[in-house]
Amino acid sequence: MERDILTETMLSTDTTEEQRLRREKRREELEKKRENQKKAQEAAARRSKALKKYVLIALAVFLVVLALFGKLLVQIKELNDSKNEALEKLGELQQQIEELEATLENVSSPEYIESQARSQLHMIYPNEVMYIIEDEQ
Repeated sequence: MERDILTETMLSTDTTEEQRLRREKRREELEKKRENQKKAQEAAARRSKALKKYVLIALAVFLVVLALFGKLLVQIKELNDSKNEALEKLGELQQQIEELEATLENVSSPEYIESQARSQLHMIYPNEVMYIIEDEQ
C-alpha cells in the first residue's frame, strides 16, 4: 500500500509537473501569438502609411496632369479662335482681290481709258471742238 501512495504521489507530482509545463507552453504560445499579432498590426500600420503616401502622390500627379490638360484645352480654344479669325480675314481679302481684278479689267478697257482722258484730262480727237461750260453759281 505504501507503494501505491508513493506511486500516486509520484503520479500526482508528475501530473502537476506536466500541467505546469503545459501551462508554460501555453503561455509561450500565447506570447508568441501576441507578438505575431503585434508584428502584424505594425506591418499593417506601415502598409497603411505607405498606401496613404502613394495615394497622396497619385493625387498630386493627377492634379498636375489635370491642370496641364486644362491649360492645353484653353490653348486649343485660343488657337481655334485665331484660326477662325484668320479664315474670315482670308475670305475678306479674297473677295477684295476679286473686286480689284474686276476693276483692273474695267480700267484696262479702251472705253474706260477714253472716258477718263476726255473727262479728267480734257483731251479730244483731232478735228473735234470742246466746249466747257462753267456754272455761274
